[in-house]
Amino acid sequence: MNKNLLVGLGIFLAVIISGLFLIKKPIPLVQSPIPTEISIQTTSTDKGLTEVEVQSGEYFYNPSTISVKKGEKVKIIFKNVGGMPHNFVIEGLNLKTKTIKPGASDILEFTVPDDMETLTYFCSISNHRAMGMEGKFEIK
Repeated sequence: MNKNLLVGLGIFLAVIISGLFLIKKPIPLVQSPIPTEISIQTTSTDKGLTEVEVQSGEYFYNPSTISVKKGEKVKIIFKNVGGMPHNFVIEGLNLKTKTIKPGASDILEFTVPDDMETLTYFCSISNHRAMGMEGKFEIK
């Protein structure tokens, strides 16, 4: 066989084998960072209504705990700051937002019951709750 042909074939095989190693290298997944708890605005209006802004993303709620008083009127402003659809369900009160796309928001308004102490809120989409999308609703 021709010496140049063997050298060319050797270089070709080296390039193919190197390419296979590069392809097999794991590609890091890009995930939304889970933020540390930041201060979310809770305001009381003149109408006796407490407003709470809740942000959601992959797979968190911020804040992860909401404290309200029995009999208080509450307005939850639910904002999706993530990259996929989410919703906000308050277990035990039969309250739920629409499933909203990234960048959208929805609102829940209700009066806190007098006969409950702690409830859970969560995202009911697929396995989002199991992945950490739940929080506590403390009633004092």
